[in-house]
Amino acid sequence: MNKLLIITILIFLGKTTYSQSNWWKLPEKDVKSLVREWEAKEAKSDTIFNNLGYAYSHGLGIEKNYEKAFHFYSKAAENQFPIGLNNLGDMYKNGHYVEQNHTKAFLLISMAAYLGNDFGMTNLAECYETGIGTKPNIDSTLFWYKTAAGFGNSRAQNNLATIYLLGKLVKQDYDIAKKYFEFAALQGELTAIVNLGMIYRKGLGVAKNYELAHKYLQAAANHNNTFGLYEYGNLFYNGEGTEKNFKKASKYYEKSAELGFINAQVSLGYMYENGEGVKKTNKKAVFWYEKASLQGSSYASERLFVINKK
Repeated sequence: MNKLLIITILIFLGKTTYSQSNWWKLPEKDVKSLVREWEAKEAKSDTIFNNLGYAYSHGLGIEKNYEKAFHFYSKAAENQFPIGLNNLGDMYKNGHYVEQNHTKAFLLISMAAYLGNDFGMTNLAECYETGIGTKPNIDSTLFWYKTAAGFGNSRAQNNLATIYLLGKLVKQDYDIAKKYFEFAALQGELTAIVNLGMIYRKGLGVAKNYELAHKYLQAAANHNNTFGLYEYGNLFYNGEGTEKNFKKASKYYEKSAELGFINAQVSLGYMYENGEGVKKTNKKAVFWYEKASLQGSSYASERLFVINKK
C-alpha cells in the first residue's frame, strides 16, 4: 500500500496537467500571455478579476504590485465572489498594500468560507487556530479544516494532519495524521510528502522504514522543497538507511540553506567549520552562521563569537 502511494505521488509530481484553477503552474510565457489577455478584456468576469489580483500579488507573468492586486481582488469581492473575498481578506490579514486589519480579514475570510470556498474554509480554520481576528477555538479550527479537507483542499488536509501529529491541541493520533498526510500527498502537497517521510524516519505510529523515508524525502527534495532538502540531507549525514555521506548531506543542506532554511544554514556552517564533507574554511562557516544568526539562531551567534575570537 505504501509503495503504491509513493508510485502514485511520483507519477502525479511528474505530470504537467493544468486547469483554470492552477493556471499559474503553466510555463512563464503562457502565464504572461494569459495575464495580457485578461488585462485587455473590456468586460472582465469575477474569475478574471481574481486571477489578475493573484497574478499581481504573486508577481506571476507581471511585476508584483500589491496596489493593483488589491484593486482586482476588491472588484471580485464586490460581487461576493468567494475566492476573491478570501484573497482580499488575506491582504488585510498580512497588511499587503493596506494597513493590517485582522477584524476585516476575519470577516472577509468567513464570508468566503460560508459561501463554500475551500480556501476560505482553510484560511478561517487558520484564523481560529492562531487567533487572528477572533479568539482561538479548537472546535472551530477542526470543523473548518475537516470541511475543507472533505472538499479536497490539500493545505487543510496537511494542517489537520499536523495538529493530530503534534498532539498539542487535540489528543495525539498518528493514524489520523498519517491518513490526512496521505490524502494531501496524493495531490502533490510537498509539506505532506515531507511529513510522511518523517513519520517513517522516526517511526511515529508505524515501524521505522528508512526505505520509505528515503523515497518520500527524495521526492520532496527533487522538487526543491526547503524542508525536504534539509531532511533528505539528514539521512545521509546520520547514515539512516544508507551509509554516512557528508558530501551528499552538504549538497542538500546547501540547497536548503540557499532557500533560507535556518536549520540548514546552521548545519552547513557547522560542516564548513569542521570540514565535514566540504573543505574546512571559517570564511564560509561565518557566512552561513551569519545568515542563521540574522534569523534568530542563538547557536549560530555563539559559534560566530567563538570563531571571531580566534
